[in-house]
Amino acid sequence: MIGTKQAAARLGLRPGTLTRAVWEGRIQPPAKGPGGAYIWTEADLRRASWVLLGRDLDDAANTRKERLNAN
Repeated sequence: MIGTKQAAARLGLRPGTLTRAVWEGRIQPPAKGPGGAYIWTEADLRRASWVLLGRDLDDAANTRKERLNAN
């Protein structure tokens, strides 16, 4: 389980983009930790990837790696 900042990085998004998608109801909110922050599981990340990026989480990671290696 990871926080929103790390979850957004894995998806290649900004944290605000991911949080906004939850607020707008585009993705199901993950569980919240004791402090009220979202706690993202692997399943949450996969669902968010399909909804927001239209592809599997592994495909999103590979695309980021290819983009970084091209520079």
